[in-house]
This record gives sequence, structure tokens and C-alpha cells, in this order.
Amino acid sequence: MLQRGKQLHITVANRAGRLAEVMDKLAEARVNLQAICAWVEGGTGHMMLVPDDPDQACQVLADVVDHCEMQEALCLKLPNEVGALGPSARKLADAAIDVRLIYATAGNGQVLVVAQTSDDAKAASLL
Repeated sequence: MLQRGKQLHITVANRAGRLAEVMDKLAEARVNLQAICAWVEGGTGHMMLVPDDPDQACQVLADVVDHCEMQEALCLKLPNEVGALGPSARKLADAAIDVRLIYATAGNGQVLVVAQTSDDAKAASLL
């Protein structure tokens, strides 16, 4: 099942404990995360989050992050089994749609795949 959703791209100065600060703020505000991806480039930490309430998440994080940008994303729920993403990836490839960002989280027998593509509207119609 595909849904168009919102993800947050958060940046912070990279130092030990930044992830904990962000998670503490979200927990205090009772914001639930459905997916997360994080990495460091140079001195900057990046986090991609799919919260249940993106607006509230950005608001409560304002004093602990450098930047919080809301972005459109495709959220695809698949069974957590071998090869589940393959048919969707093939449809995008056959339509010459470039996958620019993808990450996933799993639980309860399902996988939530979060993606941005070169043409999200067309990708959504195919998936």
C-alpha cells in the first residue's frame, strides 16, 4: 500500500548526544516515529524522519536542531519477506524513474519503505 506522506530533513551540528536530544524532545511531545535514517557529512548530522505529526515534530525540535525541512515522500508498506521490494523497484526502473533517496524500517511483519524519486507523482501512480 502506497501513501504520499511527509518526512523531515533535520540537520544538527555533529557531536555525541545529538540523536538522544532529538529523540528526547519527540518523546516528550508524544510524537511517534515511523521511520528514521541518519548520517554525518563533515561536521553536520542529517536525520530523515517520518513522524506521525510532522508539523508538531518541527515545532518541538526548533530549539535543538539547526534546520528542520518538511519534504514530500512516498511511503510504501510491504510485507517483510524476501524480494518484497523487487516488483516496485522494477516498475520504477521500467518507467525510467530515478530513485534519489530510499530507506526503510520494519516491524510487525511489515516494512515501511520511504522514498523520493525523480517523479513522485508518476511513481505514486505506478505503485
